[in-house]
Amino acid sequence: MPKVAQRSADFEVWQGDSLIGTLWDVRGDHPWSVGRFVPGRGWAAVSPLFAAQEEWRQQSFSEGMVWAVVGVRRLGVELRPVRGGESIRPGKIFLAKDRASFRD
Repeated sequence: MPKVAQRSADFEVWQGDSLIGTLWDVRGDHPWSVGRFVPGRGWAAVSPLFAAQEEWRQQSFSEGMVWAVVGVRRLGVELRPVRGGESIRPGKIFLAKDRASFRD
């Protein structure tokens, strides 16, 4: 019987020792990398900040909400490759519903 390849996430998204979620189907869309986001056990604690950042983006990057971007950056989110390799500290990362985008 042929073996069926099991799919796995591309990255785990960590904030300190808290797993925020996983990124699947990540592909390059220069200069961004985009993929599908699946929330993890630590998502509830940080989701309001990511929601505010998404609102900032939808409001055409209004200066009044730049605090949300700074707040997300200060989280120190780390992307850990599931299949091994160097972790990534993205310069910008957007996580919303089932979408993700990040860049160095």
